[in-house]
Amino acid sequence: MIEGIGRMQQITAAPPEAGARAGDQRAGARPERTAGDEAQAMSLAKVSADMAASPPVDAAKVASLREAIADGRYKHDPQAIAEAIMAQGGL
Repeated sequence: MIEGIGRMQQITAAPPEAGARAGDQRAGARPERTAGDEAQAMSLAKVSADMAASPPVDAAKVASLREAIADGRYKHDPQAIAEAIMAQGGL
């Protein structure tokens, strides 16, 4: 009897859950997909589509606002902020 064949039989005879518990990391081994994985993929696809549909960030405006805040020149209007949040669907 050749050692490799005997060992191979032992490996293939192991119960399926044993490999999962041991962290089966064989080359080419792919984890099983679950319903949660599919839901997460759909959620990521929606976020990606939403981001693609939104306008790009105006880096110059962001820099201007940061500078105004740092210098103490930015005056916020809580009522206008609340109205804008509610107009976009609220929290």
